[in-house]
Amino acid sequence: MRRIRLKSIFHNNPVKKIKIKYQHQSDTQKFINSYFEKRRIKADCVDSEFNRGKNQRVYSKTFMVKVPQSMSCAQIIEEISLYRNIIEIRRIKK
Repeated sequence: MRRIRLKSIFHNNPVKKIKIKYQHQSDTQKFINSYFEKRRIKADCVDSEFNRGKNQRVYSKTFMVKVPQSMSCAQIIEEISLYRNIIEIRRIKK
């Protein structure tokens, strides 16, 4: 009997949309760019926002992220969420 690999049957789209809300624009943007670069993750910013609340500035960027086979989207979200300036990070379903 011939074995068929499941990955060849099911099309797994490795491109995911992730939205990140954060404070301290310069430091956090450097961290995010460095994170993607070190893990060789291709990430393109497709949307950007800025909101000024009481005593704080909140920045938001939405990225189209090509998730490597060695990682999951959940792992990327988990690792980025540990950075001190991240307020919220989530995957946006299409």
